Amino acid sequence: MAWWLALTGCTVDERADTCGDPASTSRYVVTELVFARSVDGVSSGFDLDGVENQCSVPDLVTPEGATGIDNALANLIPALELTEAVAAEGLIQDAINEGDLLLVFEMAGVDDPMNDDCVDLSMKRAMGLPNLGADDRIESGQTFDVDPAGEQVAMGQVSLEDGYVHGEGLEMSLDVNIFDKELVFPLHNGQVDLFLDDRGLAHGTFAGGTGVDALLAVAGTEDVDPALVPLVEGLLATNADLMPGPDGECTQVSVTFEFQASVAFFYDE
Repeated sequence: MAWWLALTGCTVDERADTCGDPASTSRYVVTELVFARSVDGVSSGFDLDGVENQCSVPDLVTPEGATGIDNALANLIPALELTEAVAAEGLIQDAINEGDLLLVFEMAGVDDPMNDDCVDLSMKRAMGLPNLGADDRIESGQTFDVDPAGEQVAMGQVSLEDGYVHGEGLEMSLDVNIFDKELVFPLHNGQVDLFLDDRGLAHGTFAGGTGVDALLAVAGTEDVDPALVPLVEGLLATNADLMPGPDGECTQVSVTFEFQASVAFFYDE
């Protein structure tokens, strides 16, 4: 898997190797993860390709008015929710609650918890069995182990402004058990927006491109209604919007997730 490094706000020459004391670190574990929907062409997300309406798939607009937003999977959700795929979000949440999908966004070298012109942003995978609150979500302030076999993706040195950071170069995979099969959804060339508050909570959005083949693997699972396969194939044929191949057809579908997160720690601290 290729890892990409993106620097936001400054060039390499303008920053040291690290932003500050690496021991001064803030971490947020994702506690809830859902697909971002679109309503009347409006969706959260990012311009992932810098190309308008690539592969003839219309770009969207954010609620704030930013244009060129890539979130083609949102076009598929209404149809998929009429099939067995409606269970996907619940299965993702189960994986989080059971400790099988623990995504941790980390900021190292933090001098100020809400405003800092240089923090080292990364995403890591964690291990452990979380404690859940009354809302059936991971309680804040828990400690986990770093997953030594999981992705540890550096997104470079970024600015923290009023509790907001933006990172690029996110390469990750979502490992989810769907229909009794372990499936891996790779997410390439991604971006993330992370918003912090003073209560130890966070929320945000991340997005990237996932391969058409990975999505077809779900539809092709033997436990799935065979009628789902041609439906998904048809939807993907008209909604793939990233990474054109030699024939000009796009090979990836943009997907956007919205998440909630809470403060977490690692045992190595």
